[in-house]
Amino acid sequence: MSKGDYISLIKENGQLVFTPGGTSMNPILRHHQCPVIIKAADDRTKLKKYDIPFYRRDNGQFVLHRIIGKNKDGFICCGDGQTAPEYGVREDMIFGILVGYYKGDKYIDVKRNTRYKIYSRFWVAIRPIRRVFAKLRSTVAGFGKKRED
Repeated sequence: MSKGDYISLIKENGQLVFTPGGTSMNPILRHHQCPVIIKAADDRTKLKKYDIPFYRRDNGQFVLHRIIGKNKDGFICCGDGQTAPEYGVREDMIFGILVGYYKGDKYIDVKRNTRYKIYSRFWVAIRPIRRVFAKLRSTVAGFGKKRED
């Protein structure tokens, strides 16, 4: 399936199932390992903080990132594996919303799974300090490397 088919398939079928690539949604969605179920979003869809919309940026890139807030320009989104927020995600860019995903054989319903709900709230809450931990981790990893002078 080509990426250009995503929007037409979700409009035709009301949902879309595929396995996304990339690392921006680590740790919950691993690169090409976790099939996702995306439900079509329409005018009645009320998106809120912690939801994961599927949207198309103005440059044509498809993105699956979590809503971490909202302002006058639209939603503020960020991948779970990232720390920098993306501003200005407008409702007209969004055509789907994550309703569930698979971890191995286990299906995770994002509206019903209590562990997932706790994770998503915790992960959003610590986003401002995740950058500090990432820098510490890379600094500590750098100490173990052999320097050549």
